[in-house]
Amino acid sequence: MKCRNFIESFSHALDGIVHTINNERNMKIHIVAAFLVICAGVVFKISAVEYALIFLAIGLVIVSEIVNTAVEIVVDMLAKGFDAKAKIAKDVAAGSSLMASFIAILIGISIFGWRLLEWIKLL
Repeated sequence: MKCRNFIESFSHALDGIVHTINNERNMKIHIVAAFLVICAGVVFKISAVEYALIFLAIGLVIVSEIVNTAVEIVVDMLAKGFDAKAKIAKDVAAGSSLMASFIAILIGISIFGWRLLEWIKLL
């Protein structure tokens, strides 16, 4: 099952990303949120450092969601019926995605919070 070359490995990795986007509701939400945050960055003219923080936060959330999906698939393959340890493994993986999302929200608030308040005052 080992890939023979870089292109094949890259193709399999892209297949995994596409699978997650197509099959996981939360990944779709994360993609839409990432797009909106990037658009907000353009509107509010955030700095390069702020963009770097935004892209790191987006990456953290996307990667954690992909890993969560992989863990859930493997646990479902291995667990026959309900298994308390399988539930814990899935809950912990989901918790990592939730924590990544909270961190991203905090970064977003720190970058856009005061800008949004100033924008609201202008209305």
